[in-house]
Amino acid sequence: GISGEKVDVVKKWIAANKKAIKMEYHVAVDDARKTNGLWMAGISGIPHAFLVDQKGKIVWKGHPMSGLDKVAEQVLAGKFDAKKHAEDQAKIKAVEAKLNASLKGEDFKAALTHVGELIKLDRANATRWKGLRKRLVEHMRELKRDKTKKK
Repeated sequence: GISGEKVDVVKKWIAANKKAIKMEYHVAVDDARKTNGLWMAGISGIPHAFLVDQKGKIVWKGHPMSGLDKVAEQVLAGKFDAKKHAEDQAKIKAVEAKLNASLKGEDFKAALTHVGELIKLDRANATRWKGLRKRLVEHMRELKRDKTKKK
């Protein structure tokens, strides 16, 4: 990880928390936040990991639990197709945008359709999408019950 705080603040925090958390990574300090501006521009969530291939090119970035292991295996085996991965991610982002619009417009039936698409497209996050599908179904049942009670 990279912290934007002063070295002494980071050292104190690590010392106070090392028993409570299992840190298996190094922490760098960049109190001028230059690294943050270069690497994290447009990224709002943490943790956020970057996978750099043997040629020094960033080939993957995202939450470490969103497919990092699979991509790392492919990169190490020389089987990672960056172009296909980028195309797949673009498809996922497009469906996520449709999902967000459906949710914002309270079109839950359309939202369920989009979640189904995401379960198929985004295998690395299928558990997340299945959880959302379950919550949507429960919400729709609740709305239907409320509607029935009002009649």
